Amino acid sequence: MNANGSGIESAERALESLDRGALLLTGATGLVGEALIPLLRVAHPRRPIVALTRNPATFDAVGVLAIRADLSLPGLGLSTGMRALLRDRVTQIVHSAADIRFRITVEESRQTNVAGTQEMLALAAECKHLERFLQVSTIYAAGKTPGTIYEEPLDGRAGFVNAYQQTKNEAEALVLEAMGRIPAAIARLSSLIGASSGRVHQFNYFHQTIKAIPWNPLPAIPADPTAIIDMAASDWTGRALHYLYEHCFEPGRIYHVCAGPERAWSVAQLLDSTYEVFESHHPTLRLRRRPRMVTFDEFERVLAKIRHRIPSALDQWLDALFSFLPHLSMQQRFDNSRTEPLLARQVPFPSLDSYYKQVVEYCVASNWGRSEPEPEPVMARV
Repeated sequence: MNANGSGIESAERALESLDRGALLLTGATGLVGEALIPLLRVAHPRRPIVALTRNPATFDAVGVLAIRADLSLPGLGLSTGMRALLRDRVTQIVHSAADIRFRITVEESRQTNVAGTQEMLALAAECKHLERFLQVSTIYAAGKTPGTIYEEPLDGRAGFVNAYQQTKNEAEALVLEAMGRIPAAIARLSSLIGASSGRVHQFNYFHQTIKAIPWNPLPAIPADPTAIIDMAASDWTGRALHYLYEHCFEPGRIYHVCAGPERAWSVAQLLDSTYEVFESHHPTLRLRRRPRMVTFDEFERVLAKIRHRIPSALDQWLDALFSFLPHLSMQQRFDNSRTEPLLARQVPFPSLDSYYKQVVEYCVASNWGRSEPEPEPVMARV
């Protein structure tokens, strides 16, 4: 359902017809938003859901009112009348919209991730009956911070690998500062590598990194085999986030929705499992010998020596990898000891062993999202 067809007036009439108690959602067309909408509707069928989106005409979710807004504009680009109606109708906000691109400038990333959060917090502060505001963030807002990352505020003094991490950290700081005025909480999500079925709905830099394995022209990669890579299934993440929001929301809390130190994989496990899929099932990929693992400083020295022999066509690939590769050598552990007990019975974490290889298989079969994999033949039961 959208309110774009007849302009601002029809959008205002549609919003005016809603009962008080509406949930306002950003990022409804993203991976997290799409997972949340059906769960939110089933949990409270009579609760109105309003989605802010740049293009309501292309948004189609049953039972959701889509209205035009832009996180990068002052006042979200909303009319005075629309904003007044939201202030009266909205009692809950889930802010999951973000610019997830790694290879843009910090200034570009701030337009959505920081300025957009600031605008959402300003609207939340105006809502007369606000009960909860959930900021969806990432565990990688920790940037280069070494050691154990707890479910606590981050300072960011160690720096960041990319603009996305930095601006999500800055957005968290805004939410933390606003917690004295509004009932807000933060949920930091892990890297979403695909559904527990193995299907990948959104390809990201993690997938681009494993894509490079079969034809990697480099003799070394920057990696510490003992470093921990926290990964999670997208469908589990949606269910976990929803459960925490509906049943465990507590203003002032920070939740780590992730594998945690006990269930996350080491880099050695990750690479071994990835190579096993390629070597066992895809010999046509012409696998090169496995590169040796070196420190990031040593990798840069190796790269400097052979860069002139690497085809220029791979320059963009190398730049993209540098947006994720540093994590293969970072000693970071994301503590979820306060959140995991809340989820243990209702939304248990699915073992990476149960679906990781299926994710890699899907990546190969779909040519990393360029085509839909052929369905497996269904055997008739006699």
